[in-house]
Order: sequence, then C-alpha cells, then structure tokens
Amino acid sequence: MPDLTSSSRSATASEAEESIVNLRPTPAHGTLEEADGRTANIQPFLGSAPGNRFWSGSGDSSLIILRVSTGETERRVGVQRGWFPEGAPPAEGEPLRAPPVPRTFGIRDMGSDRVLLITRVAPIDWAPTEGPMVMNMVEHDWSATFDTVVEVVDSSSGTVLARVRRPELFGAVNGSDRHLFSVSEDSMGHVIVSIWRVEFRIVG
Repeated sequence: MPDLTSSSRSATASEAEESIVNLRPTPAHGTLEEADGRTANIQPFLGSAPGNRFWSGSGDSSLIILRVSTGETERRVGVQRGWFPEGAPPAEGEPLRAPPVPRTFGIRDMGSDRVLLITRVAPIDWAPTEGPMVMNMVEHDWSATFDTVVEVVDSSSGTVLARVRRPELFGAVNGSDRHLFSVSEDSMGHVIVSIWRVEFRIVG
C-alpha cells in the first residue's frame, strides 16, 4: 500500500490563504471526448506526463488517456477498479443532502509506467448536513464531507498496484508528482496545511 507521511504547519488565515492559492492546482473546465465518442459531462481532470505529453480523464470514468501536446491520443487505459461506479450521475442534493458519488479529480505521472489517481468519496460515517445548503469553502468544512482514495496504477495495463483510503480531503501540489496537501483547523481556529508524500513500496 502507498505510505502517506505528513508534515504540518500552523498558519494565520491570511498566510493559509496564500499557501492554498500557491498549492492548489488550477481546475480544468470543459469537456473531453471519451473512447466511445460521447462527451463527458463531469468536470475533467488533467495531469502532465514526460515527453511533452499529458494525461486526461473524466471524474465519472476509470478511463484515462495519454495525449501528446497537440491533444491527439497516444494511449487509452481502462483502470481496473470494481468499486468505482462508472458513469454514475450526481445524487440529488449531494454532497450535503445525499452521499456524494465517487469522483476522480486528479492524476499524477510517477514515472516507471505508474500513475497516481486521486478520488474523492463519501466518508464511511457520512450524515446529511442540517440547515441551509452552504456551498462554499469559507462556511463549510469540506474535509468532513469527503474522504480521499489514493491509488497507484500500472499505466500500461490499468492494474491497481496499491490503494489507500484517508479521512482527509486531498488536493494535488502543483509541480510535484508525489505530494498532496490537506487543510484542517485546530481547536484554536488555526488553519493547518499538511503536505503528504506518497511512496510506493513493494513489500516482501
């Protein structure tokens, strides 16, 4: 299983905001064409790859596509993960009134024919939020709304080599293929930005 280690620091709100801006990847908006020609309705994700190439995918699919810089397809890989609900539509009222449907939102090329997939899922102890439907990062604790599944995948065969589920809501760190970050708050209201390193080890 991947070994996730963490280092944290405390920050004031203004410092934390600056750190988050520097660490948070710019989201990709638009549409991507799937292997069967349909257009993905779920927010796509992108990740750089060596050799002036990039990976792309749709949040509701286990298909990942390696493309050259012009956008042409070099390789299509179907990730073998039976737990993932392919093409599942958003649940009415998610993620506050209904358990959020799993969505992959990040990919990182780790080299050696391995990629890192980052998927947000409902917490095991998910419960509906009472009160108004607050939909912004300032007024809602999104880390309590989602867990994260991190998977190391063989990018030539689609085989999942390792998987770990964490209670944190992770984001990918720009410029790094092995680091993730999470944001939390301590009892004094200080914002904690934690940087996690993902290591893949073959045991035995």
